[in-house]
Parts: sequence; C-alpha cells; structure tokens
Amino acid sequence: MAIEYKNLSSEAKVFFFHIENVFSHLLDDGLYLTSDILKEICAEMQEFSKEIDDPVIRDLYKSYSFNEVRERFSLMNNVLNATRNGTGKRGQYYFPFKTETTLAYKPENIIKKDLSNEEILIDQIRRFNTIALTMQSILKGIEHGMFLYGAGGMGKTTIVWNAMEESGKEFMKQWIKISGTISAPGLYSLAWSYRHKGNVIILDDADKVFLDKEARDMIKALTDDKPKRIISRAKQKELIDQDGENIPNSFQFEGALIIISNLSADKLAKDGNISDDFMAIVSRMPTIDININTPNERVIRLSYMIDHGILDEYQLTSEEMELLKGFLSESIGKIDLLCLRKLKLIARQIKEHPENWRDMVEVYLIK
Repeated sequence: MAIEYKNLSSEAKVFFFHIENVFSHLLDDGLYLTSDILKEICAEMQEFSKEIDDPVIRDLYKSYSFNEVRERFSLMNNVLNATRNGTGKRGQYYFPFKTETTLAYKPENIIKKDLSNEEILIDQIRRFNTIALTMQSILKGIEHGMFLYGAGGMGKTTIVWNAMEESGKEFMKQWIKISGTISAPGLYSLAWSYRHKGNVIILDDADKVFLDKEARDMIKALTDDKPKRIISRAKQKELIDQDGENIPNSFQFEGALIIISNLSADKLAKDGNISDDFMAIVSRMPTIDININTPNERVIRLSYMIDHGILDEYQLTSEEMELLKGFLSESIGKIDLLCLRKLKLIARQIKEHPENWRDMVEVYLIK
C-alpha cells in the first residue's frame, strides 16, 4: 500500500529519515555495499529498533535482514541519486523491509545536507588524493587495478597520466593508454603485451568494452585479487603479438588495469544486460567516484586546478587568473558541462585577446 508522507507517525518519519541518511552517506562517499557493510547496517537497524516506541515501526526494524537490504538497495539508490542530481520526480519510494509499504516520494522529503564551498572542496581534495594514493599502490603491485569514474574534464585522466610519467615507466613499453573502442581479442592481445609485473594498461573512455561479455569476463580475470591471475581464451583464430609471434591461449598476467569512465557506475550497475558482471568487476578493485555533479562543483574543482598550475603553459598573470576564476563563478549554470578543455579555451583567449576575450568566450560557450 502507498502511504502519504503527511500521514506518517513521528516514529515512522524517524525510521525513514534514519534509513535515508544511512544510505545517502554511503552513496555520497562513493561506496559500494559489500557484504560486510550490509551486515553492519543490519546490525545498526536492529540496535536502533530498541529506541522506537511505535510497535509497527519497531517490528520493521527487527525484520531488517541482509537479503532485504541487498534486494531493495538498488531501488533506493535510484531515488537518492536522482535527488542528488536534481532529476528526482514524484513516484513510488521503496524502502528495504518485508512489507509492501511504499512512500509517495517527493524530493523535498529527503534530508540532504547543503555543503559549503569549502566542504565541497575538501571532499574533492580527499577524493583526488585517494586516486593519487591508489596509483602508488598500483605501481607497487599492491592493487591490481582501479575503476575511476565521474564527470568528464575534471582531471581524472590527468592525475593518472601524471602518476605514470612520474613513476619513470616508459610509455608504450611499460604502460599504455587506450581511448575509444577495444574488442575482447584486442584486450587479450594488450594483456599479453603488458603482462609483466609493473606494467599498466589504462582504458580511458572505452566504455563499449562493457558491452562485450567476453571482454567483461577478461576484465574480471585481469583484476582478480588472487595471487596468480591466469588469463585464458577458447581456442579461436590465432592472435599475433607485435613481434609476429603467436599469443598463447592461456598466460599469467602480473600487470594492472585502470579503467577511467565518464559514465556513472550506478548507471552501469543497473543495466540488466551487464549488471552482474559489472558489480563483479568493481568488487575486484578500488572504485572511486569523483563526485562532481553540479555546475558549482565543477567551478570549485577547476578553480582549485588553476591555483595548482593546470594553466601554467599559458603563462597567465595573477590578475588574469583571478579574472578567469571570477568569470567562472559568474557563469555558474550558464556554460554547459564546463570542463578542463573549455577552461583552456578561455585561457587562450585571455592571453591572445586581452581586450575582447570575455565577448569571445561568451559567444563560444554561453548559449
């Protein structure tokens, strides 16, 4: 049955708000619900039930089980992400308990803390620092891979690329970055060429690889946490490596695989055709959401990058950089999908056309 929010008892509202907060915090932290986390949540629900006077709601808490949390989480995840991204619509809001009770969902009924710009920046720094530290672990062979996702043009590829260059590893010999489409045989051949310890394969914006079942299975094998990773393929057409030698149908892979995507992991996880394989993939390696979704969050990130030298090649003066950052703040919500590429476009105009750059940029970017 459907329950209108206004008709809920105060105890029921506490119940719903508490669950919303538990899950929204997990989502905002970019976490996936592992079995251990789910069990912790269930234990917390059981403990919290002792504080509830309403017998119906108390029983709902007591009935909170691992399987129900797992089954219902994807539905709640949909609504929370829609709310966070400002795309929420009125509909049925499902909660993880046994009954068929649902709540008529309205975005304003969801508790969501408004963060200050300083808090947003701190969170962004924390996430990108995590990427940098994870890269160190990958280069040491501690981690076998990483799935990095979020808004394009915010520095995901840049931080990975910089880490690889600073490692001293030689591009095209010890590591490689592939953008665009790659087939399962292509991935197998690539894994063979970069199979040695310390080698790194980076798939950047190559999301079609997830549409290929064979490729998904291969990614699972490449990033498995087993001490010995064996990559195999059914005997098909012979594959030839770059030296003209036949690639064996089975070999040990000791390298690492990094996947960088602009697609939301939640979207991929909800695709019925690939969801099981995708969740198995992200369970095998660190998964990081940069959590930059709004125009304001984009401006905060790009302003930070300006302050930390991302535009050094343009030799802008301090005054010019302040003008640029001021323009970004004034243009929040006016420039569609503001990104690093557009930031560099603005920097070029400031340098080359100091008297007319603003008019030019508005014509280029503001529709």
